[in-house]
Amino acid sequence: MTEHDERRERDDVLADLREVREQARYKTFGDGRIRDVEREDIRIKYHRLTVQAANAERRLLKDRDMDDLRERIEALEEKPAATPGVRR
Repeated sequence: MTEHDERRERDDVLADLREVREQARYKTFGDGRIRDVEREDIRIKYHRLTVQAANAERRLLKDRDMDDLRERIEALEEKPAATPGVRR
């Protein structure tokens, strides 16, 4: 798998996580909220799902940022020295 494919896959996963988080948030706090006392456990599960999706999204964003930084550092290291007589 190429870096481009990995980046696209990560972006797809992030989009899916955002959708899951939005749906779970809707069921927990929005108009779709489960109000039946007997089904309160389901609302709690949606709340947990919201938190889990947000945490997974945060980790993926952190990984993406680290990959971007790694690529920038590698690009800087590959550039020849701009000042004559300076060795790397």
